[in-house]
Amino acid sequence: MGGGGKIKGCVRVSKPRKKKNYYSQYRSSIVSLLKLFTELPLKEKHIKALERTLFCYLFQGLIYNKMESIAFKKRDDDVVRIIQSFDSKLKLFKLGNKPVMLRESDITLILGFYQGRKH
Repeated sequence: MGGGGKIKGCVRVSKPRKKKNYYSQYRSSIVSLLKLFTELPLKEKHIKALERTLFCYLFQGLIYNKMESIAFKKRDDDVVRIIQSFDSKLKLFKLGNKPVMLRESDITLILGFYQGRKH
């Protein structure tokens, strides 16, 4: 099976192919999540498991219906970008080139939650 590295039926291409700019095929749909959490009968063990995640405040807002769907319908893409910017090794968000530690209050403001009384 020697013979110069040719594979039968293959043609060697001398110039590289142009790479297309592909975008993420998934999309955040917080409205769909809200519908899911209001219609899905979650058990206490499910809620406790969700509350141990990085996005516990998002899940709490969805589970306990603390969010108004109109307030975040058009912010799905922003939420996706924020989530994608999280560096799990550093446990920080990268905003631009700067690593940033977001506090609970920052996340609640970004996602449209209110702590305590409603504004």
